[in-house]
Amino acid sequence: STNWLQHKKHFIILSSAGKPIWSRYGDESRISSFTGVIQAIISFFQDSDDTIKSINAGDYKFVFLLKEPLYFVAISKTGESDTQLKDQLVYLHNQILSVLTSSQLTRIFEQRVNFDLRRLLGGTEVFLDSLSTSFNNDHSFMFGALQVLRLGRSTRELAGQILSKGMAKDLLYAMVIAKDKLVTLLRPRKHSLHPSDLHLLFNMLTGSTTFHTAESWTPLCLPKFNSKGFLHAYICYIDTSVSVVMISTSKDTFFELSAWKEKLVKVIQAYGTTHLQTLLY
Repeated sequence: STNWLQHKKHFIILSSAGKPIWSRYGDESRISSFTGVIQAIISFFQDSDDTIKSINAGDYKFVFLLKEPLYFVAISKTGESDTQLKDQLVYLHNQILSVLTSSQLTRIFEQRVNFDLRRLLGGTEVFLDSLSTSFNNDHSFMFGALQVLRLGRSTRELAGQILSKGMAKDLLYAMVIAKDKLVTLLRPRKHSLHPSDLHLLFNMLTGSTTFHTAESWTPLCLPKFNSKGFLHAYICYIDTSVSVVMISTSKDTFFELSAWKEKLVKVIQAYGTTHLQTLLY
């Protein structure tokens, strides 16, 4: 449609069988003929033992990322480079892995090549939409970095000290996030947390208002940490713009983490109107 063509950048995800899975704009079910053409172009190169990476057509640039059993395509006239667009496609791939894991995705399509993945992704498309919007508004994606809340050193150290009180069993990561930016992160010495995994976690928080209403306990795959399995994330907003996120290796620690969160809140409140509480809230 005319509205579809007015956008300067599109993202499309399809299966290796040419089945549409997600489109940034419009209804993906209405572009099945278009995804069929994309699949045919990709197959033409594959038949010649080659891999298509990009096509320039007038003002438009088509960039391809082939991650069997899924194909990712960026169509852009924004002037962004092939590398920048490919990095964005990698993020979209990781967003799908955060919901399904690479093992689960491979197993599904091994059993049925023509599987309609939209049935499993139902309700999570909002995170793909949110992520693709963030590419235009947040340059930290381009630099592989992460935005942190601007705080004085002593304030950040205080937040870290509060977070480290009373470590819970099977806890892998714990963090405080304020105003959609990282305040402090607690992690084991041997396990760093890749910025792209943090971006996916932040996107999950900002992409939906569901987590604002109650304590949440959700399976989550962090692809850079381990693309083949799930961790479990405890998420609770202790104020309108302040959340506590704890990531556990065990699926049975919800109540333990919830109790620990209550202790954290009491410690923060005990500081009264100090600079920590003022800045976070």
